Amino acid sequence: MISVIIPTYKEPEYLDLCLRSAFEGQVNENEIIVVVDGFLELNKSVLDKYPKVNILDLGTNKGLSVATNWGVYNATNDYILVVNDDNVFPKDWDIKLKPHLKKGKVITPNEMEPHPSMFAQKHIKDLGKSPSEFDLHHFWEYEQSLPVLPPEKSGSTLPFAMYKADYLAVGGWDIMYPSPHVVDWDFFLKCEYFGMEMVRIYKHFYHFCGAATRPTPEQSEESTRKEMLAHKFFTTKWDGKAEHNPQNNSKLLSKFKSKFRYIILSPEYDKNSGGITILHKLCHMLNELGENAQIFPFHPNQTKTNPKWNTPLISNNFNPEEDIVIYPEIIEGNPLNAKKVVRYILNNPRPKEKQWGDNEFWLYHNKFFYNYTFDFKTNQSKLVNEGSPENYLHLIESRIDFFTNENLPRKGNCFTLRKGEEKGYKVDKKLKGAIEIKHNTSFEELKEIFNKTERFYCYDTCTYISTIAALCGCISIVIPEKGLDKEIWRNKNPALYYGVAYGEKDIPYALETLNKVKPYLENLENEMVPQLKEFIQKTKKIWQTEFIK
Repeated sequence: MISVIIPTYKEPEYLDLCLRSAFEGQVNENEIIVVVDGFLELNKSVLDKYPKVNILDLGTNKGLSVATNWGVYNATNDYILVVNDDNVFPKDWDIKLKPHLKKGKVITPNEMEPHPSMFAQKHIKDLGKSPSEFDLHHFWEYEQSLPVLPPEKSGSTLPFAMYKADYLAVGGWDIMYPSPHVVDWDFFLKCEYFGMEMVRIYKHFYHFCGAATRPTPEQSEESTRKEMLAHKFFTTKWDGKAEHNPQNNSKLLSKFKSKFRYIILSPEYDKNSGGITILHKLCHMLNELGENAQIFPFHPNQTKTNPKWNTPLISNNFNPEEDIVIYPEIIEGNPLNAKKVVRYILNNPRPKEKQWGDNEFWLYHNKFFYNYTFDFKTNQSKLVNEGSPENYLHLIESRIDFFTNENLPRKGNCFTLRKGEEKGYKVDKKLKGAIEIKHNTSFEELKEIFNKTERFYCYDTCTYISTIAALCGCISIVIPEKGLDKEIWRNKNPALYYGVAYGEKDIPYALETLNKVKPYLENLENEMVPQLKEFIQKTKKIWQTEFIK
């Protein structure tokens, strides 16, 4: 079901037509909320005709922004539709709108107007100069005869529909605007800033009946005065003029986003390091989503980046008051003295009270690091939290299109020590003569080795190379770590969940699940963008609330 929000002031005749079309035009029983912005007595006779309306009375005139926000806050359904009280609903409006509703998307059903206006409407149709003259059933017949045009990206107007939680996430309508003018453009600009998709659909049309009534000269003069004040406030807030078109929105957003910068502290790019690859991929994906992200190298002479990714090095002076700094968990304290800090927990963290600062935004790459703490003295993991972390971003670089099984003859084994060497592991005597994979082994060499050997033994329990071996058809075996249970190990390493054996006794599981590796990795990759968009929304909500809301 949909919750419909209809703010109303002192136009009972229009409200009556609006409610009649809403109730008679719906297929299912939706929630219809009328927010009375003052003048309840004036609207009472109309509201009494519709006993199923949920009436919210503001008592006094508090403005369209307050009325709209209050209606949304009180909505009981997941999706909302905000409509002016002088709009007329089309036939079957709810079932026509429902397929388009989706989290992260703002839907504007196109309006039909009685005469041309500043908005580029597709259809002009005068169906009456007043609500009493408006022929509802003729409108429905005419509206249903119109061709269905493809959706388009567009700066939006009322009416609009969206996920209620998305409306709340951007802070709703700004109550600081001195009039109803321009505040809707401000709201839609905020939605775009938070990464929501703006879509105008032409599957059904609402009629802007109120546009048929011409205001008096006095009303026009007062309206113009308030609109000028609203434009002035918009310009002050967004550092640009309000224009109702997507190109202008893009220009304003680009200008504003340049002030909101993510700085990622990282070593220079190394494709053989999973952690470093993730940090650089985070920078790349932020930029690809239209954000402003840059790499701050560990050392000034570290300048290597991935030439295929959008990962610029920091280009101008670092601003510790404004820039959002993303530290991996291995960085102690707050070396850049940043005011806004994200701690990206990529691996087992050391005792946090010694390493990290206060008031940080903790972002978990792996749910395991939220659920368990690791005692480095006993080499044991201990359960400390149930469920999933509130802030989660699991990025991977699967390379599934490159690492494939070439179905070649296989002979012998290969192995790698990597981090196992730091833990004192010694290579088993049975691997004498096996091919050793070192840190500087190229991807091309890896692919060749894994396509000609039968088994791969890995002394590093966390490296993605184990999954690469599986993708190439090589039996991939991780040497178990003392004190680390198999199920805990699997949960600790999502990208190694299928196709990899935890010890030789686990080889049957690896072979049975080998066909699941590629689709599982594809699913992990598909989840990355929604997770990253949620991270962007949360950081903007925390650190730019005072401006854009």
